[in-house]
Amino acid sequence: TLIQIISEIRSTKVQLNIPPKEYCNIMYFNETKKIKKSINANIEIIRQVGRVNKIIQKKDDIKNVIQIIVLNEKIGLEFETNIDIQSQKQRLSTKQTEIENKINSLNNKLSNKEYLKKAPKDIVVSDKDSLRDLKIEKIKLKSILSSIS
Repeated sequence: TLIQIISEIRSTKVQLNIPPKEYCNIMYFNETKKIKKSINANIEIIRQVGRVNKIIQKKDDIKNVIQIIVLNEKIGLEFETNIDIQSQKQRLSTKQTEIENKINSLNNKLSNKEYLKKAPKDIVVSDKDSLRDLKIEKIKLKSILSSIS
């Protein structure tokens, strides 16, 4: 649980081109219950390793807050850096399209019976692993993109 929280914070920073050393605030939403408990139980570790300043309840003004899904619950990340939301949204949309194209290509390849018969097993396993990783990446990007207004 703790690892997933920190990983999602770090992953979001990478996706938004925010320097890893930059701190952020975590914002809870009213429906956030399980993750709030996990964060509060590990608050010092999350502050240090996740580079988190404050943990706050949702404000009325949530501009420049990126909402992410962690453990099937939504939290917001508020960064000190002024993010050019529209350019980030465009960049992430382009990246999402590239990932979807790669997923389609791998799906086509892995549904080809001749390819599966002739290709070395380690290559097929590698393709399946890549497909799984790309699908996870697509979900993360979709979550970040949906939170950008």
